[in-house]
Amino acid sequence: MATAYSVYGSRIAPVFDAAPEILVVTDQSTQTKEVIPSGENFEDTVTRLKELKVHTLICGAISREFQELLEFHRICVIAFVTGAVSSVMKHYREQKDITAMYAMPGCRCRGSRQRKRLRRRMNEYARFKRNRT
Repeated sequence: MATAYSVYGSRIAPVFDAAPEILVVTDQSTQTKEVIPSGENFEDTVTRLKELKVHTLICGAISREFQELLEFHRICVIAFVTGAVSSVMKHYREQKDITAMYAMPGCRCRGSRQRKRLRRRMNEYARFKRNRT
């Protein structure tokens, strides 16, 4: 299982649909930068994320169609996040509420739903980690 971050420079990309690259981090803290061509369609991106066994995508704004396609393929989307990738990654690994800490300005309206989904995902992740040992 891996987590993907949409990246622009050293920050979370403001819009996932136009992000130049995706950083994929596995549970073993191995980082792989995936460069997504700008003309690539939604299905190719989802297929590549599934090949990399991504279970969660953390990004800035995302189109509704793309988010629904990712969630249909059982990839949890934590959207409307902004900030330095390293600090978002650190706090996500520590199971902190990144939707509150790194919310994009003006995006509080979806926060409670996102926080519930994040809590549920973090509980699933904790159960997965316990079962592995």
